[in-house]
Amino acid sequence: MTEAFQQIDRIKKHVSKTLRKNGLKITIEASKKIIDFLDVTLNLNTGEYTPCIKPKNLLQFVNIISNIPTAVLRNIPEGVNERLLEISSNEEVFNKAIPPYQKALDESGHRYNLHYQPGPQRTKRKPRRRNIIWYNPPYDQNVKTNLSKEFLKIIKKCFPPSRKLHKIFNKNTIKTSYSFMPNLGAIIEGNNKKKMQIEESKSVGKQCSFPRSTKCPLQGKCLSRDIIYQATVKCEDNEEIYVGLTVTDFRSRLANHKASFKTKSKQNASELRPLLP
Repeated sequence: MTEAFQQIDRIKKHVSKTLRKNGLKITIEASKKIIDFLDVTLNLNTGEYTPCIKPKNLLQFVNIISNIPTAVLRNIPEGVNERLLEISSNEEVFNKAIPPYQKALDESGHRYNLHYQPGPQRTKRKPRRRNIIWYNPPYDQNVKTNLSKEFLKIIKKCFPPSRKLHKIFNKNTIKTSYSFMPNLGAIIEGNNKKKMQIEESKSVGKQCSFPRSTKCPLQGKCLSRDIIYQATVKCEDNEEIYVGLTVTDFRSRLANHKASFKTKSKQNASELRPLLP
């Protein structure tokens, strides 16, 4: 046994030395009999494997009232049950591990009791390669129309077997799956993050927001505020001088002027505007 430990220690040192030569660092723990790997605890002494929850991890599942497809909500507890069966070596281990998972499911509103019922072993089949076109409409509980069903009806109507493109566009080559929209919390968080980045860029002295490939009209200081600017307006036989004052940054003011020239509904938004017919 001592020789085996010495050999393991030599291998550990050799691996660490090799990685250090290439600028890499690694931590190796050898001669352990019980180890956690992802969500499984492996015990070499007894040969058992059990579900593992890290101390700081908080078990949470999607709430039953969330705005996501019913099929996804229905499959959450079943998926949890199946995963626990896969990483539990026997029924006793399974029953000891399920209380925190069952509690998290109950708090999320799922009416499902985790139970030990090992199914037949799955046989891996070679997947059939097929070119699939996916249609992913956004999901919303307020929409009562079955978009997937209606979409496939359109495909069937527009590409019947008599059409040449039927081999490409049919119910076997086109699949539908709903996409999830960000919830209100994620939208607010993203907006706040964007605002904070803008404020941070201003605080560190950023003076221009034009890309490098575009010439800044204010020589790299287009984010300056509270300035007086002058524009020379030329037409066919006349030339006028326009003097303006802006409290906001100059780039925003310039965008407003451009909008007054391009958008008919905003022609009166600024004194600097095209002549109205």
